[in-house]
Amino acid sequence: MLPHRPTRPRPLKHGKDRAPPSRQAGRADPVTVCIATMCNWTYAPGDVGKAIITASDRQITSGSVEYDPLQIKVCFLNQHLLVLVSGDIAVHSEALTNLQSKLKTSPTSDVFDVAEMYSKELRRIYFRYAVNKYLSPLGMDDATFFGNQSTFSPEFINKITDQLQSYQGPEIEAIVTGIDDKGAHIYHIDEFMNISCNDDLGFAAIGLGAWHAKSQIMQFRYVTRIPYSPALSVTFLSKKRAEAAPGVGKDTDMFCITKNGWSPVLPELMEKLNELYTKYEDSVRGVAVNIMKELDDHLEELRKKFQDAEKKTIPDSSLS
Repeated sequence: MLPHRPTRPRPLKHGKDRAPPSRQAGRADPVTVCIATMCNWTYAPGDVGKAIITASDRQITSGSVEYDPLQIKVCFLNQHLLVLVSGDIAVHSEALTNLQSKLKTSPTSDVFDVAEMYSKELRRIYFRYAVNKYLSPLGMDDATFFGNQSTFSPEFINKITDQLQSYQGPEIEAIVTGIDDKGAHIYHIDEFMNISCNDDLGFAAIGLGAWHAKSQIMQFRYVTRIPYSPALSVTFLSKKRAEAAPGVGKDTDMFCITKNGWSPVLPELMEKLNELYTKYEDSVRGVAVNIMKELDDHLEELRKKFQDAEKKTIPDSSLS
C-alpha cells in the first residue's frame, strides 16, 4: 500500500498573519507549473473507475521574489481533495487558511463546493486589497463608502466604483481537484476567480508553464479513459516540457488521488520516470540528427542533379 503522507518535502503551511503582497506596476506572471490529469484506474477485476494525477514544481512567488524552497505547492484539504496553487503565495496562504477554517465549521466533500468556497475567499482578499488602495487614503472603508453614497457626488461614486472593479492584484490561479460521491473532478480557477469544469477535457494546467504542458497533453490527444500508466507518463512529460518556460522549477512532485485517498507517487516510480525521460530525450535527439542528415544528403543529391542538368543545356563549343 502506498504511504499516506510524504515525509519530505513539507506541505504548504498557511499562516494567518501574512502581509499582503507588495504592489508592482502591472501584474507579475505566475511563475510555476501545476498540472492535473484524469485517467482510468483499475480498483479490482471488472471494477474500473477514475483517478487523478497531479504534478507540480516548487517554484514560489512572494511579492517580487521567486525562489525554490523544500516544500510542495499542494494543500491537502482531506484524503480525497487537493488544491494546487500558482501565483503569489501570500494570497493563497491566507485564502487556504480561511477555507480550512470554514470547512471545519461547514464540512463538505463536494469538490465543486470547495472550489466555489476557495474562489470566494480569493475574491474577498482582493476586494480588501482594493479597498486598502483606493478607500483607505480617503479615510474610508467599504462600509462608509457604500453606506454614505447619498452624500457623495455621482462623479466620485463612479470613479471609486470603477477603481474598485478594475483593481488588479498579482495574477493567481488554482486547481481544485479530487474525488467525491459524484466522481472525479478537475476545476480550474482563473485569474478572475472564475471556475471552469475540466472533467470532460480531462486535464488542467496553471502557471507560466501551462501553455507548454497543455500543448504536450493535447499533442498526445489525451482523453479521460487513458489507463494510469500512460497517463502518468504524459503528465510527467508535460511537466518536463513546461520547464522550458522561465520561472518553472526542475523539481517535480506528483500525487495520485483514487477513491481510497491521495498518495504520493512512489520515489522508485519517480526515479524510473526520470530514467525513461532521459532515454526518450536521447532518442528524440538521435532521430532529429538522423533526419537532418537525411535531409542534407537529399539536398546534396538535388544540387548534383541540377548541376548535371545545367551542364547538358550548355552548347558544346567543339562542334562549331
